[in-house]
Amino acid sequence: MLPLGKKFSPFLFIVALLSATLLILSLRNFGIGLSNDSIAYWAAAESFYETGSFFLSYRDTYFTDWPPLFSIFLSSAYFLGIGDKLYFYGLLVVVVYVVVLYIFGVLAFQLTKSKLLTSVALILFVTAPPTYFTFSYLWTETFFILFTIIFLVGLERYLNNEKQSFLFLCASVAGLSVLLRYGGVINIATGCLFLFLYQNVGFYDRVKRTLRFGIISSIPLLFWLVRNYYLSSTLTGEGRTVAFAHFKYTLVMTAKAFWQWFMPYPEHAHAGILVILMVGILFIGIGYFIYFNFKYNRRNKLLLLILAVSCFLYFLLAFSTSLFQSSDFPDARLTSPAFFSFLLILISIASLLLSFKNKFAAYFFLSVLGVVCLYNANRYCYYYTKSLKVGVSGHTDIVSRNSAIIKSLQNADWLNEYTLTKTAFTNFPEKLYFNGVNGVLKITKGFRNDLSEQFLEKSSEKLVIWVGEEEELLHLIEMRLIDYNVTKAEQFPDGVILWLTLNQAAPLQEAEGPLQNKNLHLLKPLPPRSERRP
Repeated sequence: MLPLGKKFSPFLFIVALLSATLLILSLRNFGIGLSNDSIAYWAAAESFYETGSFFLSYRDTYFTDWPPLFSIFLSSAYFLGIGDKLYFYGLLVVVVYVVVLYIFGVLAFQLTKSKLLTSVALILFVTAPPTYFTFSYLWTETFFILFTIIFLVGLERYLNNEKQSFLFLCASVAGLSVLLRYGGVINIATGCLFLFLYQNVGFYDRVKRTLRFGIISSIPLLFWLVRNYYLSSTLTGEGRTVAFAHFKYTLVMTAKAFWQWFMPYPEHAHAGILVILMVGILFIGIGYFIYFNFKYNRRNKLLLLILAVSCFLYFLLAFSTSLFQSSDFPDARLTSPAFFSFLLILISIASLLLSFKNKFAAYFFLSVLGVVCLYNANRYCYYYTKSLKVGVSGHTDIVSRNSAIIKSLQNADWLNEYTLTKTAFTNFPEKLYFNGVNGVLKITKGFRNDLSEQFLEKSSEKLVIWVGEEEELLHLIEMRLIDYNVTKAEQFPDGVILWLTLNQAAPLQEAEGPLQNKNLHLLKPLPPRSERRP
């Protein structure tokens, strides 16, 4: 790899610090964003600190849907006795952001040897949704991107000089990355692939090195999967059943997530097919670019090949896992680990085009990148302003902080009799947990719409705390709680609390039949959502 110029290295560091300052300012009013996943990481960190295990109290289940390393990082706030953990976690993410941004700039400059192209790459990286959203939330992708970068660069260094220390480093980092996200198996697969196919040694030595890497990097994941199966009879959580009926839709959503890295998704009846074709053509072009680099033995050909293979495999994984019923469809967050590699390849293509005598293709390509920069900069300004005014969407934004139903529950002593008997349920236990309302269980099972066994179990009383629109709640009462009567309903601008009692004539087993004596008139229609926001 080429060394950075003495004058350009400080420039990259200053850019990283300025970008980090903007990120800090955007989060200063409401803090880093928290999604449901973020609350799970936080709850597991607290459980690890208190009991040495990983347990989600608000779901009354073990922490199996995610690996443990990120929660172990977060638990440091508890061991250090830090009071404002939200602020601490925000600073932790900002530090990782600075490191990632600096390394990205270093790699971009080494691949292009152009300060102009590196600056364009930095603008694209900072303003693109995968980067901005990922580092605005408390998500595992922040550390995972950093670990993936270290692994990919380390793999390239090992294949060039074959030092055993680099092999051990790669295996260790790959093993840690899979303890951050199960998607880290892509790093293990990439390492095994290159160690077996790329090295210029005998077959026996290739097998030996590949096995050594694979075993070392897989051991941490193996221990975690054994633990999961022992505690929950599942390897990576419930609901991992494939729904091939979503195949076409998942394919479109994967291509859409990729397209929205740079441009708005077109509102057209056949937009999905067009975007899939465009993305396919782009990946074919990248394949030809990699082939061209090897044919003419250009610099950094191995690093570019590693980046391309990693990017492609990660997209393949994002598509495959989205077929599972409990998984989300690809979006800016889930595809962010591949964005780093793809953008480095893209800027390398621009560098190659500029080396040709005919500059037309290069100028056209740079013009497209310029338009993308302007579009992403506009989006970045919009989201930046929004985060200043109302916060990042999630459990820390202005709506959640001013939630009337949450405030009414924070000092509700009467809630204890329901939480102790495990008869208090909600559709948003994460929101309640973050605001200090503990012991309220989730209505659904895991991340699916299936109702939990605890909620379906008959009891003389139930308390239902419903946050948000109540249309689905009414359907739930009418179809699945036909043996209960609504004895009391307390409505709020952002939800409702229902007290349910079991009908005396109801059988012990779950009944089926028409709705009877529900007292649903106690539920008054809520005003439109737009009128209920503070």
